Amino acid sequence: MSLTPFDFAQGERGVRFCFDMKNTTIEILHILAGLAVAVAITWAAAWSYPLGQDVIWACGAAAMVATVLMGVGPLRRARRLDGTTRRSEA
Repeated sequence: MSLTPFDFAQGERGVRFCFDMKNTTIEILHILAGLAVAVAITWAAAWSYPLGQDVIWACGAAAMVATVLMGVGPLRRARRLDGTTRRSEA
């Protein structure tokens, strides 16, 4: 019987959720959450100070790029971990 990614499996510690890319998904969600916060803060700052709107959005865009770049390393580690976990379970 083959398990799909969303099936439940009985393990040593009871029922666990089988999902192949768990760590990768968590890292992607962290990056998306960081981008959402950066957009919200940038929007609020640009709304509150209309004269500096161009500079604020430029700084916000730089912060968003930095958020993505800082997430690349942990994302690569998570993909590697998911790959080794998948191979060891097979």
